[in-house]
Amino acid sequence: MTKPVVSPVYASKISLALQSARACALREPYHFHWNCLLAEVVGIQVRVGDWEGAYREVMSEQARKDDDLKHDLLIEMARAQASLGDVSGAFRTIRETLVLGRNALSSFSALCQIIKEQGRIADKTMLHAALDLAERTSAEQLAKEKAEHPTGSFALTWLTDLAEAQAAGGRRERADQTLQLALDLVSSDAFNFRQSEIDHGYANILTVQAHIGDISGALKTLEKMSDQGRRYGMRWIIAILADAGDLARALAFVAQIDEPESKTRALLSIASTQAQYGDSVGAQKTLARIESLTDRGERSELLERQFYSTLAKVQCDRDSAPRVLTQILQDVDKAQLGGFIVYEAVGEAYAAVGLVAEALQIFERIPREEDRDGNEKFARDALARMITKAHTVAGNVEVAEAWVRTLQSPSEQCYAWLGIVDGFVSLSSISNRGTAMVP
Repeated sequence: MTKPVVSPVYASKISLALQSARACALREPYHFHWNCLLAEVVGIQVRVGDWEGAYREVMSEQARKDDDLKHDLLIEMARAQASLGDVSGAFRTIRETLVLGRNALSSFSALCQIIKEQGRIADKTMLHAALDLAERTSAEQLAKEKAEHPTGSFALTWLTDLAEAQAAGGRRERADQTLQLALDLVSSDAFNFRQSEIDHGYANILTVQAHIGDISGALKTLEKMSDQGRRYGMRWIIAILADAGDLARALAFVAQIDEPESKTRALLSIASTQAQYGDSVGAQKTLARIESLTDRGERSELLERQFYSTLAKVQCDRDSAPRVLTQILQDVDKAQLGGFIVYEAVGEAYAAVGLVAEALQIFERIPREEDRDGNEKFARDALARMITKAHTVAGNVEVAEAWVRTLQSPSEQCYAWLGIVDGFVSLSSISNRGTAMVP
C-alpha cells in the first residue's frame, strides 16, 4: 500500500482539521452536498496517509445505511489511491463499488479514468485484468441499456469511456471498433433526438478521437454535425490539442475559424488550458490575441466574463497582480457584467499570491444566496478553501480557524477546514524537501 510522507510536525494538525471538516459536512442539510463533502474528506484522508480514518468513514453507520454514500466514498478513495500510484488498490476498490450494484456507470467511468491516467502501468497483467473488467462491465450494461432504453441515450457514454480506456491501455484496434459502434449508434434511427443532442453525441465521440490522437477521425466526425455543432466541436479539438501541448496545431485550427465569437471562444479555451498548466506568460499572449481580434464592446457578456476570469487566473506575480486584478474589478463593475465567476477567479488569484485581506474582500462580494444552479454557493466554497490555505501557509493558522467559525454555511466551513489541511500539506511538502536537501 502506498503511503505519502507527511511531516510528523503537521500530521496531528491535519488530522484535527479533517475531523472538523467532517463535523461540518455532517451538518450540511442537503443530502447530495453531504455525500460530496464526506467523499472529499475521504479522498484527502487517503492522500495524507490517514487510511484508518478513511476506512472508518466508509464503514461508518451513515455509509452502512446509505449505499449511495458508501459508493461515493469508495469512488473517491479509488481516485485517491490511483493518484498515489496504488493502482492495484484502486482497482480493488472499484470492484467493491461494482459489487454494491449502485450507479454502475459512475464506477465504470472511474475505472476507465484510472486506466487512462495510468495507461502505462508497469504490471501488464493487472492492466489487462482492469481492461477485461471494463470491457465485460460495458458489454453487460450495454445489453441492459438496450432493453431498458432503446434510444441509446446512455449507451453512448459506456462506449466512449471504454474506447478511451482501451486506447490508453494499448488496445487501439478495439478502441477504433468501439468508436465505430458509437458512430453507428448516433447515426442510427434509434438515436431519435433533437439536432442539438445529436451534435452533442458526435462531440463526445470526436473528443475521444482527439484525445487518442486520431485528429483526422475527429474531423470526419465533425462533418456529420450541424453548422452550430461544428463550431462547438472544433473548439473541443482545439482545446484538446492545446492540452496535449500542440499549441501550433491548435492555433492553426483557430486561424480557420472565420466567425469572431467562435474564434474568441477557441482562443479562450487555449488560454484557460495554458493557465491550468501554469503557463501564465503564454496564456496572457493568447488573451492578447483576443484583444486584437475584437473590441470589448463587441463581445457577449458571457465571453466578457470568461475573458476576465481567465485573465485573473494567470496573475501569479505578487507585485503586478494587484494592479491587474483591481483593473479587472473596475472593468467588470463598470460594464455591469454581474459575474460572481469573475469575483471567484479574482479572489483565488489574490489568495494564490498571499494577499489574503484582498481575497477576503472579494469573498464578501459574492452573494450568500444560491442562484438557481447553485453556482454562487460553489464559488464561495472554493474561495473559502483558498483563503484558509493562504492563511495557513503564511503561518496564520489561528486567524484561519477563527475566520472559519464566522462562516454560516456548513459547506463553506467544511471547505475552509479543508483549505487548512491543504496549507499544512504544502508546508509538509516544503519541510520534506528541506530535509531531503540536508547532507
